[in-house]
Amino acid sequence: KVVSDHDTTAAFTTDYSYHTAQPPDAVVYAECAEDVATVLRVCDRERVPVVPFGGGTSLEGHVVATHGGIVLHMGRMDKIIAIRPRDLDVTVQPGVRWEDLNEALRPHGMFLGVDPGPGA
Repeated sequence: KVVSDHDTTAAFTTDYSYHTAQPPDAVVYAECAEDVATVLRVCDRERVPVVPFGGGTSLEGHVVATHGGIVLHMGRMDKIIAIRPRDLDVTVQPGVRWEDLNEALRPHGMFLGVDPGPGA
C-alpha cells in the first residue's frame, strides 16, 4: 500500500496546472476508511503534508506535492455504497469516477450532470 520508488513518486509531480512540484516522499494507496484515518493521524502527528489524490484531473494544482509529503491515493476506494433514487442521493467512496457513477445511476433514471473534468 505504501510505495516510495522513484518511478511511482515521479508520476505525481505533474498535472494540468502550471504549478511546480517535487516528487512526494511516498504514495499511499488507501483501500478503506481506516487506511485514510491512519495516514492522516500519523501525518498530522509528524507534521507531514498530505495531498489527497482521486482522478488526477486537476486544473488547479491541488493534486501535486508542492512540498513533498505523502500522496494519499483514493483510486482503490471506488465503491458505490448506496443509491437512493427516492431521495436523489448517492453514497460513494472517494475514488468513484463520474463515468462509473453515471452508469450505475442510469437504470434509476438519474445522472450526475456535472462533468468535473476528463476522467475525474
